[in-house]
Amino acid sequence: MRLIASNEVKTRKEHYCWGCGREFPKGIEMKTTTCEDLGEIKTVYWCETCALFYTELNEDTGITFGEFNGLASWERLRKEIEGG
Repeated sequence: MRLIASNEVKTRKEHYCWGCGREFPKGIEMKTTTCEDLGEIKTVYWCETCALFYTELNEDTGITFGEFNGLASWERLRKEIEGG
């Protein structure tokens, strides 16, 4: 997998976060990453919690859609950032 671009955007429509699989409304800040993998180019969106969690993982491995949701360490970070 090769990273092509990474940006912070204000969304113009609803998007699902690649890390946790949750749906987020339009008009919020999300991180996008565009990668090339096996000849396919894909852009995915990351919520603030998952973007930070992925950075803290410090791994260069592929993440499947919604993989973080339910992990105890992700849930602790989510509560810290998002409350509740």
